[in-house]
Amino acid sequence: MKIAGVGTILKSYLVGTGPLKIGDRVTARFRTGGEATHTCLDLYWVKSAAGPG
Repeated sequence: MKIAGVGTILKSYLVGTGPLKIGDRVTARFRTGGEATHTCLDLYWVKSAAGPG
């Protein structure tokens, strides 16, 4: 995952879908409130409803 302007490698995981193909879009989600662990595990990705492109 490359994000413009970010020099850190983001470590997280994909939720709720099978394998992705190159070009598939994903959306970042964050675990908050009582479920938050305050670690990199609070960041995860879900496949976006919009198709590639």
